[in-house]
Amino acid sequence: MVKVKEPLNSEYNYLQGQLLFTFLHLAGVEKELTYRLLESGTTAIAYETLENRQGDLPLLAPLSAIAGNMAALVGSFIWPNLIMEMVCSWDQSWVSGMGKC
Repeated sequence: MVKVKEPLNSEYNYLQGQLLFTFLHLAGVEKELTYRLLESGTTAIAYETLENRQGDLPLLAPLSAIAGNMAALVGSFIWPNLIMEMVCSWDQSWVSGMGKC
């Protein structure tokens, strides 16, 4: 079984004795998935744990680069609004003259 993301609850019954190749990240999912994987006899290979001979994580590196780029983009969108909310809650008289709050 090849997936991009960990199995959904509705897919747990398909795990019996399978070879699962996916981004698994068991620390960030429901404990039920870990228990079901153990009980089912499934061999689970997580993309994010595969290393090459140099010890690099070649399947994780591109996603880390994308996440880094996305973080900057999302931050540039959220940051101005967050700052304005903080300022408005701190001292509304300071920004009320600017018509922002």
